[in-house]
Amino acid sequence: MTDIISEDKNLYHGTSIENKDEILKNRKFNLSSGASEWAGSGIYFFIDEDDNIAESNARKWAEYIKNIKNRYIAVVIANLKVIDAVVLDLNDRNFRQQFHKYRQAIFNQIVLDAESKHKKIEDTVRNKMKLDCYVINKMCDYFGFNVVIRDVHINFNKKNLSKTNCSYPSSSIPNCTIICIRNNDIIENMK
Repeated sequence: MTDIISEDKNLYHGTSIENKDEILKNRKFNLSSGASEWAGSGIYFFIDEDDNIAESNARKWAEYIKNIKNRYIAVVIANLKVIDAVVLDLNDRNFRQQFHKYRQAIFNQIVLDAESKHKKIEDTVRNKMKLDCYVINKMCDYFGFNVVIRDVHINFNKKNLSKTNCSYPSSSIPNCTIICIRNNDIIENMK
């Protein structure tokens, strides 16, 4: 999947018009750093071989997940300084296998530490997204990755059925590709 990355490949970040103006003025994005980010801490973009799909996903993210009214949605388009990118591609089988080995080792250590200190096991271990985020951050810090790519399923439709008692369920099958860039230094050509 890292074949999709090139200097001229557009990355799409869905946001509000106000935030877009601020990003372009300061030439800087705010980093997402919650405990359950899909690809660790960083700046999130959509990427696809088809730019129209990536841009559409960025718009859907802003509208359905961030709840920005359609007329206030904007998309920042940027490029990656590929020469400076050290990529953890979780769509690559070898990287995925290493991720799971590292995840298991971290999990085991957290459990051992808790048992030896007679403490409750951290919430990080009990929640799969939090554990994944924690492990990705640890791997990026330890191995120097500054870009993470992965396919995910984002439930863009969950709010469409809000007038009924039945909401559209998430899927375990990915519907988009995200790229998380861990710092502003390797982002260029924002528009």
